Amino acid sequence: TLLSIPKDTEIAIIEMGANHPFEIAELCAIANPNYGIISTIGKAHLEGFGSFENIVKTKKELYDHIAKQKGKVFVNYNDELLKSLSTDLNCVYYGTGGNLYCKGEFVSSTPYVTIAIIVSGLKALIHSQMIGSYNTTNMLAAACAGKAFGITLSQITEAIEEYIPDNNRSQLKNTDHNTLFLDAYNANPSSMEASIQNFSQLKADHKIVILGEMLELGEVSKYEHEKLLNQVLSFGFEQIFLVGNWPVSNKDCTLFSTTKGLSTFLSARTLIGKTILIKGSRGNKLESIVEYL
Repeated sequence: TLLSIPKDTEIAIIEMGANHPFEIAELCAIANPNYGIISTIGKAHLEGFGSFENIVKTKKELYDHIAKQKGKVFVNYNDELLKSLSTDLNCVYYGTGGNLYCKGEFVSSTPYVTIAIIVSGLKALIHSQMIGSYNTTNMLAAACAGKAFGITLSQITEAIEEYIPDNNRSQLKNTDHNTLFLDAYNANPSSMEASIQNFSQLKADHKIVILGEMLELGEVSKYEHEKLLNQVLSFGFEQIFLVGNWPVSNKDCTLFSTTKGLSTFLSARTLIGKTILIKGSRGNKLESIVEYL
């Protein structure tokens, strides 16, 4: 990514991924960023990190580097953990309330998300093409950073409204038979809970969830799957299909050891008129079942 940046580039946005301690520090040493955003800290890659505390320490390595650079960080004011980690930094805050540089709130999901936003006293209503109320803070983060770099609110609104997800994240797909909420790029307990909660609140009939195993959770895998499954069962979805290693002993769920097994099942039974959430870790490759729905 760094080597492909043209010489006349004004701003480069670098994603830093990690699944082990100290990896963010290593990437910061290479990329040398002077601005940063940590969108959230969730329970991802616990197998490699060893604990949630190690995830927090590794993510904070970005803040530590920005502090040395005397740079700025864009921080979700409603996230107490991120606020506590960035106390001594030069922060630009966004969030859903208070006297913030950029603030906004979720308005509706029909099913695309609409938010109301205020930046530097200017107001706008943004009608996105993304699903999931949890994307509210992502849009606010983008607006906050954009405005800080001189992008006008009208340009910010246009950019967010024109963005169409096409990478199995927050996608809505209408097939000949069903409506699909495709969020199968990756999954962890935090993102799974947010997706399922959002889907449960959606006004739609005949709701089905297809969930792939959450990978790389290590010793807490069984506990986190059981906890999530109890939540899923409480919402009363019409059908629940699970792929991978789930602690299932409930007749309300249909378990498949592999995505290929689920594909075979779906190819022999045409689902019609359903609203379906598809969510799972990357290793499940759940997007491959779309052709059968």
